[in-house]
Amino acid sequence: MNNLLYFIARYHPVFVFLLLEVVSYNLIIRYNTPQQTIHNHSVEVWTSAVDNKVSTIKNYFKLQQIADSLVQENAKLAGALFSIKERLKDASIPRAEDGPTYWLKGARVLSNALFERHNTFTINKGSDDGVLPGQGVVTLNGVAGIVKSVGSHYSVVLSLLNPLVRVSAKMKKAPFFGTLRWEGGDLQMADLYDIPKYAEIHKGDSIVTSGFSTIFPPDIPLGTIDRFKIKRGSDVYSIKVRLFTETPTLSYVYVIQRKDREEITDLQKESQQFDR
Repeated sequence: MNNLLYFIARYHPVFVFLLLEVVSYNLIIRYNTPQQTIHNHSVEVWTSAVDNKVSTIKNYFKLQQIADSLVQENAKLAGALFSIKERLKDASIPRAEDGPTYWLKGARVLSNALFERHNTFTINKGSDDGVLPGQGVVTLNGVAGIVKSVGSHYSVVLSLLNPLVRVSAKMKKAPFFGTLRWEGGDLQMADLYDIPKYAEIHKGDSIVTSGFSTIFPPDIPLGTIDRFKIKRGSDVYSIKVRLFTETPTLSYVYVIQRKDREEITDLQKESQQFDR
């Protein structure tokens, strides 16, 4: 307390000066119309500038929430599109009560391991969100990978840039099917196998998913043919595909959830056991 009183006593001329300045300014503004107009205008400008800065800061912190919301909306639209395409290929007339075949769950990529032999990335969705091992993962540009392991709130995904991931693929404009696999090296290149040498192919031809598995719906973009050749004595092409998905820059992805996946998988397992 003594120190405070000493401080006030020592600097009281400064405080008196500031007080008089405030009083004088207030009197000038109150009793002089031109000065009052200038003052009000200046306050409005300053307040608008402050409000704009505050709004910008608030919006910055809301960007993540906004982005997550947009991803979920995109997921709904993409799931509906996949379901429509699936039903259009069915000769039977779908019933409205059947509901969609596919659902998509939007997820954010938390980490992305690259430049390894077996690349993976981690997403912020898990079993509590309906994510299961073996489900396909896509982006707006194409295939991203396949879910490997799942926790309650997070999952690890085998990247398309992982030799363990093999995607059933086809040529978009011709009835030829094969398997797409990344063999290492260039992050934008993968190999397409089993396309017969009598198939007419060209550089730039689009490669999409075949839909022959429960992992990916048909016609999801994979890439375009970059170069090809026929090895001596071989009946199939050796094809390099330039991938659409830019795996190093993944930010948001979509996990594909198929309604009848479990039923189809169980039937396939029973069939394999019977064959043995």
